[in-house]
Parts: sequence; C-alpha cells; structure tokens
Amino acid sequence: MLVQKSGMTDPIVYRIVELPYEHRNKRKVPREYFVVPYKNKKQVVYFPLKGLVSLVNKSFVDRIRNEDPVVNALFELVEKHDSVGIIGFPEFPEGVTLDLTKDCNLKCIYCYAHGGSNPDYMTWKTAKAAIDWTLKRCEHQKFQLQFHGGGEPTLAFPMMKKSYDYAEERCNKKRITLQPHITTNGMLTEAMVKWFKKINMQVILSFDGLPEVQNKQRPLKNGGPSYDTVKSTIKLLNKYEIDYRVNSVITENSVSKMSGIVEHMKELDIKNGGFSYSWEFGRGLENCVKEPDYPRYIKELELAKRSEERRVGKECRSRLSPDH
Repeated sequence: MLVQKSGMTDPIVYRIVELPYEHRNKRKVPREYFVVPYKNKKQVVYFPLKGLVSLVNKSFVDRIRNEDPVVNALFELVEKHDSVGIIGFPEFPEGVTLDLTKDCNLKCIYCYAHGGSNPDYMTWKTAKAAIDWTLKRCEHQKFQLQFHGGGEPTLAFPMMKKSYDYAEERCNKKRITLQPHITTNGMLTEAMVKWFKKINMQVILSFDGLPEVQNKQRPLKNGGPSYDTVKSTIKLLNKYEIDYRVNSVITENSVSKMSGIVEHMKELDIKNGGFSYSWEFGRGLENCVKEPDYPRYIKELELAKRSEERRVGKECRSRLSPDH
C-alpha cells in the first residue's frame, strides 16, 4: 500500500503488511497501536489486535493526534480489517528460555541487544514462575532449560544454578529428563566449566575464530582483547569433554576469512563449528557494521567446507553449516 499527497516526493505511508495471524471475526476492538522507531527516520506503526504493521515516516506519526485525512484513511482501513486471535503458547511446551541478564562483559560491535548498556537482572520470582508455568504444561519426556538472551548469562551464575536446581527437582518429581543449554561468550572460569560437566550442559560458544577478528568484533567491555580468555575457555571445554558448538558471526569485513577461521578452529581442536551472518541492527546499525553479501557468504562457506574436506578427509567432515 502507498499513500501519498499530491506534489509530495516522500510518501506519508510507505507500506502496510499483514502479519500471519489466525483471523477470528470482524468484532469491534480498541484502536490500539504502537509506534516503534526504525532506520532512515522511518517509523513502524504496529496494530496488534489487527495483525498489521505499517512502515511510515515521522510526519505521519506527528499527525496522528491532529485528525489528519491521511492518518484517518489508514486507521479506517485498519478498523475494517478482521480482528485476530491472541497468539497462544504451544499446548505442551518442551522447555523454557531464561534471559537472566542484559549485562555483559563484552561489547560486541554487532550486538543486536546492546548487551551491557542496560544491565538488568532477572529476579528469582520471575525465573521460578517461568519454570513452574512451562513445567506444569510439559507432557514430553525431556524438558529443556535454556539460558540465553541479550546479555551474558554466566554473569548471573548464582541465579543460573538456583534455577537449574529448582528445575531438576521439579523434573524429578514428574519423572522427566532435564536438559540444560547455554549460549555464552566464553568468558568462563574453570569452576563454571566443571559445573557444566556435572550437569551435562550443552553449550553454544560465540567465538569469531581468528584473534584479529575476535578482538575487533567481540572486544571486552573496556575495549580490550577477548581472544586469549576465550581460547583458555576452549581448552577447558576440551579438557572436561563438554558438549559444545562454536558459532562465528561473519561481517562484511570478515567474510573473506572464513576458510582461515575454519583452519584456526581445527588448530584449537574445535570439533563442531558453524557460521552465521551479522545483521544491521542494534549496535551493529550504530557502528555501521555491514552484513556480508549473501552470495559471497555462501561462496566462502563452500570454499571453507571444501578446504576442510581436503585436509582431513571425507570421513572426518566438520558439521559446518550456515545458521541463517
């Protein structure tokens, strides 16, 4: 959809998109909307009760309260649209993900969540309620407890252990298996790794491979290098035989180094690794971190896979795969 006043070069409304909701009926619902800032001075207007989202410019938002004809035309169109049902949870959830903190000890240049900028921590009341709610509805033989989010979960290590112990107690009563997972930046102590081994924690390690890439893309919060600490963590994970997988984020500046990253992973005895590409979002947008050209990304990925196969033989192929 395109709404434009005569003589204007910049549309007031750029487009309106229907989201994939289940439509219920044409019942009257409140005119509820949210305005979200977007890039290039554009705004997003979200109508949750209608399942619609519209990309507009700032002028449109400024005119919402002024009974502007263009604004009224869009809102009338939205009001005629079918209302949608509330998005529900799966009838039988398989687990829960706890975002324990927004705090972080790194300051990755492409972080989607501005990790460390707003260091909130989850309370025990919230963590317990989330575990109780999902476990009450879980009818599977396994229950996944995942620690993930916009910060580094190990900064809330006491809360992590408390959450695990409580979930384990509840799972034992239901006679189901608890499977813990974590996504971490690798700034771990040996005590943490020992605990991971004890509880059979499955680990996704965010690590950008080569020292110069890791230190540039994933510096410490104070701007210092992080490579040596993560390298020590990898040695600990190998020492204690932890089930872990490395994910390396590829940017425009590192896409040509994918084969080198694979070679270096092998030197560090990393047996399971993969790539994902960066997004121009969050801190990445602020820092002008460019996404790699996707055809180039796929081409370099294939070169990295072929290089590895030639070196180690087909029977020892890595499980390299694009994550996005």
